[in-house]
Amino acid sequence: MDNIEIKDIILTGSLANYNYTEYSDFDIHIIIDYKDVNKDVELVKMAVDNKRLIWNIKHNITIKGYDVELYIQDITEKHNASGIYSLMSDEWIKEPKYNDPKINEIEVDDKTEKYIELINKLIELSNNKNINMDDLDTYFNYAKKLKEKIHNGRKDGLDTKEGEFSIGNLVFKELRNNGYFGKLIDLINLLYDKQFIQ
Repeated sequence: MDNIEIKDIILTGSLANYNYTEYSDFDIHIIIDYKDVNKDVELVKMAVDNKRLIWNIKHNITIKGYDVELYIQDITEKHNASGIYSLMSDEWIKEPKYNDPKINEIEVDDKTEKYIELINKLIELSNNKNINMDDLDTYFNYAKKLKEKIHNGRKDGLDTKEGEFSIGNLVFKELRNNGYFGKLIDLINLLYDKQFIQ
């Protein structure tokens, strides 16, 4: 992977749009051609997704106080977003337009899926029987931070003019209704208990 050409680095998500809040993330996508890694594109996707999730969990990177969520994206993958900015070219690929508040189902689904992916990965990592205390502490703190971020996103969203229809509130409701917010709470409790098991 060291010699793979980076095609572009893009900023997307709410910080590249008009619906950002103080709880938004920098969604930074590194664009590569998966075929440059291996002809088995599905295998490459599985490998980079796994590596990305672990990296994001273990590293607390911020820019101007905003969390950074890093993604590796194949050059052929279509990315549906209202705003996409090329950091390498320093120009808009897709410039966002301001519209009156309405439900942005694409962003709600995208953010919900990202949270589900992170929660599933945290559960998988936490179930490792050979987990050490440093990793246990890292996963516990990340799970708590994730729960707080989901809550803050909802609170902040309800305070905007979108209110009940805000992305943060709708994402929270999706995670609560599909049971993943409950899974996150259960995981936090489990990781807390594990810290005191000798």
